[in-house]
Amino acid sequence: MTGRTMRAVAYDRYGGADRLHVVERAVPAPRNGEVLVRIGATSINSWDWDKLSGNLMGRFDGPFRPNHRVLGGDFAGVVEAVGPGGSGFSPGDRVLGDLSESGWGGLADYATVKTEHLAKLPDGVGLIEASTLPQAATLALQGLRDYREVGAGDRVLINGGGGGVGSYAIQLAKRAGAHVTAVDHGSKAEMMTRLGADRTIDYQGTDYTRAGETYDLILDCVARRSLKRYRGVLNPGGVLVMVGGTLRAILKAVMLGAPTDKNGNRAVRLLMWRPRPAEFAELAEMVRDGAITPEIDAVYPLEEAHIALDRIGKGAVQGKAVIAIDPDLAAN
Repeated sequence: MTGRTMRAVAYDRYGGADRLHVVERAVPAPRNGEVLVRIGATSINSWDWDKLSGNLMGRFDGPFRPNHRVLGGDFAGVVEAVGPGGSGFSPGDRVLGDLSESGWGGLADYATVKTEHLAKLPDGVGLIEASTLPQAATLALQGLRDYREVGAGDRVLINGGGGGVGSYAIQLAKRAGAHVTAVDHGSKAEMMTRLGADRTIDYQGTDYTRAGETYDLILDCVARRSLKRYRGVLNPGGVLVMVGGTLRAILKAVMLGAPTDKNGNRAVRLLMWRPRPAEFAELAEMVRDGAITPEIDAVYPLEEAHIALDRIGKGAVQGKAVIAIDPDLAAN
């Protein structure tokens, strides 16, 4: 790949979206166990904002300055080249995957990714739609079945139901037959209802932990309350799964969130997400079959990635924001 260059959106210091700028970089060469992917689309997650803004959650791998200059974890594209040991994939394969354990870099024309974090994309699913799946949809899927598999008749609450993870969690929980309560800003109520929520709560007016309802599973994408308050709204045998939230709430969950009895009742769990390509493929098949639908707020060109990041930081995005890195490729 020597001599080839590509566009990338990079940043040098923590801060707001104004830190982002388009640069020219060398196209990377795939190393052992990697493939080089020509990226069609990349979707933005709150994790990208954490790393850009340099909040406590975003500084774990770079306390003083960014460790990865190019953001972007979720992507979909086409395999361009296969490195040594990159078995299972060939040039021309349409794929989706996660870059968070491959050095990030999805906001660029090309990226290298470990094959164990990559899945082939079935026909009938576009790259823009596929790019929304690897982190957000997988977190939703894992949150609803890893600790307590949601089933018919369960009462499920999703805090942050209007975001990327929440928009998929509503659909997956309804698909399993659950009664779903979704919590977010009131401006997102219509969207959450359209996706299947039986009830919506505007967090600005109602604290769901004080609303008198109890649940079999709470999936909290923006956890910030005390464990006592959470446990008070769980049914016996119920589980709170923290997907995201304040560092204080997460640390308390890690240190104090063990089950309250030996049977695992009233448990608090922190979802330690890991990319699972089998789940990427499973979710892509659900999209293909119409079982779930990506909720895409807007699609931006690479040069406007800063707008998407700014809106993520403000909590204004409904569902997912997508960057069409290569609009022609992404249209396929």
